This record gives sequence, C-alpha cells and structure tokens, in this order.
Amino acid sequence: MKFRLVVILLILGLSMAVWGQDEENREDSAPDTSSIESEKIKDDRYSSRNVSFGFIGTFGAADILSIDSDVETDQPGLTGGGGFVLEKMFSNHFGIHSGLLYRYMEVDFTADVGMIDPLEATWSFHTLSIPVLMIVSANTENFSFNLLLGLTYMNIFHSEIENRSSVLYDMESQKALSYINPHQVTATGGINLKFRVTKFTDFFIGALADFHPTNLFRSGGGGDNHLSIYSGRIMAGYMFRTDVFPIRPKLF
Repeated sequence: MKFRLVVILLILGLSMAVWGQDEENREDSAPDTSSIESEKIKDDRYSSRNVSFGFIGTFGAADILSIDSDVETDQPGLTGGGGFVLEKMFSNHFGIHSGLLYRYMEVDFTADVGMIDPLEATWSFHTLSIPVLMIVSANTENFSFNLLLGLTYMNIFHSEIENRSSVLYDMESQKALSYINPHQVTATGGINLKFRVTKFTDFFIGALADFHPTNLFRSGGGGDNHLSIYSGRIMAGYMFRTDVFPIRPKLF
C-alpha cells in the first residue's frame, strides 16, 4: 500500500513538473507585448511633439512696384520688425512655419498731383503679418537647412504720407489708411539656417523675399492705378524645442 502511494505521488510530481516547464516554454516563445506597447508609446510621444517656438527679428529693404500709376519711388526703402515664431515638424523633412510678426515699412516716392512740381513724400506702413510657410528640411546632428515657401497675410493698421516737397502743399502729413487696401496677401519664399546651441534650443538666420500681388490702393479709390509692395529681408532669432535637435526619428 505504501509502495502504491509513493508511485502515485511520483507520477503526480512528474506531471506537475512537465506542466510547469511547458508553461514556461510558452511564455518564452510568446511575443513581448510589453516591449511592443512601450515602443508604440514612445512613437506616439515623439510624433505628438516636434513643436518649436521662439522670437524673431527682421531687417531689409522694401519698395513699391508701380503699374499704370503716377507714383514712382526714388529708391528702395527700409523695413524692420520682430515677433513670435512657431514651427511644427511632421517628419524630419517637412513641417509648417508660422507666427505673428510686426513690420514697419517706409518708402520715399514722387507723385504727379497736377502741380508744377511733383509731390515728394515719405510713405510709412505699420503692419501685422501671419505667415503660413511650408518647411522642406535637411538635417545633420548640429545643423539644419530649411527651404521656406508659402503665403503671408499682412494687415496694414496704420499708414501715413509725410510731405518732403520744397514746394508748399496743403498738407505736411496725411493719414493714408482710408485710401489703401489694408488686407494684403503675400507670396513669401526663402531659406533658413539653424545651428544647434543646446539640446533643446537653436539659433537661426535666413533670408526671405515677399511680393504682394494685391493692389495697395483701395478698390474703387485708385482708378486703374496698381501698386504692389515687395521686399527682401534678413531674419534671425532663437528657437526653443520640445524635442532634441534635429528631430529624433520615429521608433518602429
């Protein structure tokens, strides 16, 4: 009787050992779902970041293109300003550049106003701009080269014409906002060079060209006259990033 009990206990022990080994082998051969989930979480985290923000300053030359108009500029004027910039990268090579920028522009011009001598004056503009530019980027560890191309909305919120003529005219200065179209759509393009400063910041400098195909004159107020603003400028600033520089590749 004791012998039979011992045999039965041995059989049960061997059965439990085999079953335990089989379960262990199944666990070893099963895919590591925790690792997959971890990789997915990291991938989602990196894909939802890659946002940059910072500050920008700009300075350059501006002029007015006159088409069928009596207004002629003497030479290119000046433009300058600054503001806030925001970028979102969707991959290492493509993204969107935007922000809010204040710009001041000033141009000297002459105009035939029916007097013996033409009017000589300085035309100034205070503007706010919102660019929406596509970024095409090529990156190294410490440097990024960006091509920028897109549209900019510019609102002229103050404009003034100041008389510079030696001949006495009725005005010394005149508000010009009532004669012009304050809403301007601009074609903008250029390059931007970014240099890594720290793990999450970089300094950038670039060049942009702007052309405003929309008429500067208010519709119905300038006859057949057409004036378009165009400019070329240098920009520079400092960016703060929510990810390392350049963008870290997504994990698969």
